[in-house]
Amino acid sequence: MRGSAHLALGALLAAAPGGAQEWRLGAQVGRISYNGALATSADDPAVVLGLARAGSSDWLGVSAGLPLGRQEFWAAGGAGQRLSLARKLGIHLDLSAHAFAQHAPDSLLEQPNATLLRDTPAPDVWFVRGAGAQAALVLAADAGARRREARAGGAARASAIAGARTSELLPAADARLLVDLGAVQAGPEAQQWREAVTYAGATARAVAGPGALSASLGKWTRGGPTELVWSVAGAVDLGGGVRLEAGFRSAGYDPLYRSETAGSAVLGASIRMGRPTAIAAPVPASYANGRAVIRLRTREVTGTPSIAGDFTGWNPLPMTLSGGTWSVTIPLEPGVYAYAFVNERGEWFVPASVPGRRSDGMGGWQAVLVIE
Repeated sequence: MRGSAHLALGALLAAAPGGAQEWRLGAQVGRISYNGALATSADDPAVVLGLARAGSSDWLGVSAGLPLGRQEFWAAGGAGQRLSLARKLGIHLDLSAHAFAQHAPDSLLEQPNATLLRDTPAPDVWFVRGAGAQAALVLAADAGARRREARAGGAARASAIAGARTSELLPAADARLLVDLGAVQAGPEAQQWREAVTYAGATARAVAGPGALSASLGKWTRGGPTELVWSVAGAVDLGGGVRLEAGFRSAGYDPLYRSETAGSAVLGASIRMGRPTAIAAPVPASYANGRAVIRLRTREVTGTPSIAGDFTGWNPLPMTLSGGTWSVTIPLEPGVYAYAFVNERGEWFVPASVPGRRSDGMGGWQAVLVIE
């Protein structure tokens, strides 16, 4: 249910090192096509300009492809959000939406999904316009170094060109397993779109210092092209908010719009807009004689909070009020621990002021406690 990479800039930022939430403005050049429209082509080079933001549980961005030859112009925008319905149980809701406009090439009528357009008189200038949305219920679970995630939901899309319109509501589901191998995360994934479009493949991501690399390999076992599809993308931070990016993608298939996507090769750079989100050092408030004290300011929670983490088996443990601070004292051996707070309504949270706060990868936050 991840669907296509609707923003060319955002697709490469997904491979970037670091995890801070930030806005980035970027430019790329290469054989680039937009893979959400009724037809695509990447025979000639183009320049893509984009502005994107990626947070721990949300993303949004806009981009446009400017042709340098016969390549087709396109512009697109989108946003997504993950909502935690029952974080302790790993139940979430993923929502996303996108819209696009693309100059329509003569090859449009050759696309398998363009049947309704073949009897439509051609105007002087064709533009494909469309929008789509996806919603999926997510079940996620961590077991040691393994993360399992499965989702099921639906996607809707609508397109229009020269007075002809088409729309569709599609069921979709996917599943993936990620194994943490230190600097590398890798694992298989599968997608099912409607009753006749199935994908199976694998993804991998590696991070080393200021650089990151991601790759995928798979095949549409039913529907879509018959050949293997693959992609590789990399990025390196040069400092000062500047990042270099490169990516390659084979010809593939977009199951939402039932269109084949052209292969692409891009090289570009982006610059951070504003300051990144500060991440405090992951250390306890105090640690002595084998006991760690973890504190939470009273103004950051209503009612009596609890704490849950590796050291409690993720079962909430009530905290104690002392002066203007909630606290808990826990006997711990030296090591690295993850934890979060829980309010009286059962909502999990970690304030931005808590040292070591980071995304939990499932739409929420956790804090990291390092005891040396």
